[in-house]
Amino acid sequence: MGKKRKRCAACWYYRKKCLPDCLLAPYFPSDKGKEDIQNVAKVFGASNFIKLMNSAHPHQRLAAETMIMEARARKSDPVHGLAGIAKALLEKLDNLTSELSSVNHQNQFHSQHSVVPQ
Repeated sequence: MGKKRKRCAACWYYRKKCLPDCLLAPYFPSDKGKEDIQNVAKVFGASNFIKLMNSAHPHQRLAAETMIMEARARKSDPVHGLAGIAKALLEKLDNLTSELSSVNHQNQFHSQHSVVPQ
């Protein structure tokens, strides 16, 4: 007798039997992904997710990970999602770049005006 396969997280979420050819199983395995399918279903809808994955070429399957990441980000920032995270990181990068420039300027000033002992 074969080992019974667990339902994927998507079939668990929709309370249906997980068939061997389940389209969502690769993206939402049973051991993880329960929160991910909830987020994806809320943001994109499972049927839209399936349509996009069916229309994607095999080399575009990373789009699924991107959608899952966007859905996660939308949970904490419903308006901006990943764009909000990117904007915050760019602002932080601008601040750090400015700070580095200031420190480099100070270093240059001190190296030009330091007294060398003889």
